[in-house]
Amino acid sequence: MLLLCFTLGDEHYALPAQDVDAVLPWVHCRSIPEVPEWVRGYMVYRGAAVPVVDVWHLATQVPAPHTLGSRMMLMTVHHQGMAQRVAFLVGNLTQTCDDSELRFEDEVLHVSESPWSGALAYRDGTLLQVLHVDALLSEEICTLLFAHCMDVVVTDV
Repeated sequence: MLLLCFTLGDEHYALPAQDVDAVLPWVHCRSIPEVPEWVRGYMVYRGAAVPVVDVWHLATQVPAPHTLGSRMMLMTVHHQGMAQRVAFLVGNLTQTCDDSELRFEDEVLHVSESPWSGALAYRDGTLLQVLHVDALLSEEICTLLFAHCMDVVVTDV
């Protein structure tokens, strides 16, 4: 399985490439009033408003820095029987790797409330955590994101 590798602060993570619809450069986001700080706002993608989640901010409590390697990973999530798109802002998405290159840990501490509870693996002496989009978005978060973006009238093209 091909993985997209990125960092959040000093920590290394990966997402299965099959879960990612597109990898985009950092684009301007329109703000959404009265949402948590980790919601960057929304971007327009192919005529639709897409909420942007700052995963860096979720992980480190600091907004993602705008760097050359910063990327938005566009993914489809299922919420209330509908397919919805979400963009995840991450830092330094500069590599891919195959899961055959990784040595997975058998014993992993799982915290039920943590979205970061994924498989741990080593690659070239670096500890890497493999995440899945469903683990990042709770039902509450989806409701918050999509309630605001459904009301947006898209005028950008």
